[in-house]
Amino acid sequence: MLLHRYPEQYYATTSKSFVQQDLRRLHNHLRDKNWEVVESPLTDIHREIETIYFLHHCSQTRKARSSYYASDRYRRFIAAMMEELKRFGEIRLFYLLLDKKPIAFVLGFHFRKIFYYWNIGFDSAHQKLSPSKVLLAEVIQRCFHSGVNEFNFMRGDSDYKTRWTKQFRSNFQIRWLNERGFYGFFNQYRSHSGQTSRAEQPQLEPA
Repeated sequence: MLLHRYPEQYYATTSKSFVQQDLRRLHNHLRDKNWEVVESPLTDIHREIETIYFLHHCSQTRKARSSYYASDRYRRFIAAMMEELKRFGEIRLFYLLLDKKPIAFVLGFHFRKIFYYWNIGFDSAHQKLSPSKVLLAEVIQRCFHSGVNEFNFMRGDSDYKTRWTKQFRSNFQIRWLNERGFYGFFNQYRSHSGQTSRAEQPQLEPA
């Protein structure tokens, strides 16, 4: 979604119940609590990875899923990526803190004045506070004031994205099948029988 408007104009286009009313309710609930949103300076990447792992594991467990951060190899890859991108200011990590303790995170990319909303997680013990929603709203607000021209939710047709923006791009996947030899014979058969096609259905990507 483009951020060429004032924040108030943008929020007026979001879902009244899911975003506007619910954020007011959540902020009223948080009014008497010690909470804040901070952006990590990324001085200790390995410590950040452990915090991210915990929060991602919590949010995935409630859906009976495993966290890919459970893999040592994956954590090493993310750590190396973060170390490299922080040199150019292209990786940003935000936390929602409650009593100075992280209860939600957003890990994203900041490239050419576009913020890519990539990875999130939260402590399911605080699920009633909708920490991911509160943090998302705060991150969008900061993007308005930090020279970001576009907030990109990236690929995926998760329903909640349509509550935050009405701007979408279509992604197309094109498959070029081998038509020669043994595998080519079966590819042609599958294509003619309607089991597959050269062009997949488009997938919407919130802009």
